Amino acid sequence: MSFIVHKHKFVFVHIPKTAGKSIEMVFRSNCQKQKVLRHTKLSQIYNQHNEIKNYKSITCVRDPWNRQYSMYLYLIQRATMKKQTQKLTLLNKGFENYLTSDYYEHDDHKKDWFHHLYTNQIEWIDNDIKNVDFLLKFETLVHDWTKLVDALKLPDVRHSLPKINTSQQLPDYKNFYNLQTKRIIEKRFERDIDTFKYTF
Repeated sequence: MSFIVHKHKFVFVHIPKTAGKSIEMVFRSNCQKQKVLRHTKLSQIYNQHNEIKNYKSITCVRDPWNRQYSMYLYLIQRATMKKQTQKLTLLNKGFENYLTSDYYEHDDHKKDWFHHLYTNQIEWIDNDIKNVDFLLKFETLVHDWTKLVDALKLPDVRHSLPKINTSQQLPDYKNFYNLQTKRIIEKRFERDIDTFKYTF
């Protein structure tokens, strides 16, 4: 869930599976914030809230290969909890089968509630990295978080970043890819890979 913190005058754009829940938890316990519509892009937030036009913007991104494997484990967890038998049948055939299935490879998944999980992360900040003032990276989050709280003068939350909402303790995601599935991610998330300088 994206949110606005009026006290410190910033907007956080929550891209799914990029530690957004952990960041939200910090500000839930430390200051009042205002939630915005689920899965809302940066420009939509500013357009819907005229009073925040001068607020800073923050988001966090993640390696697309790592993010998609984490997403796969999350979908299994959620389908199990909700007893979604048909989806579980597909997911339990393995990560490679999931990535090469019609559900993932084509655009049918856009009809699903999870369609936002398969879009490029750059779309959340309106396709331009210059639109966001503070870009955090999942892989260097502790370091980036320290720089952020110093820049925004938030010493009270420096050591407050929890690790929550993880699908499970992840093994090395690279072990679950082969040349074909690696290329699927390269193709679908080419803009993220180029913009945020990720390599496999």
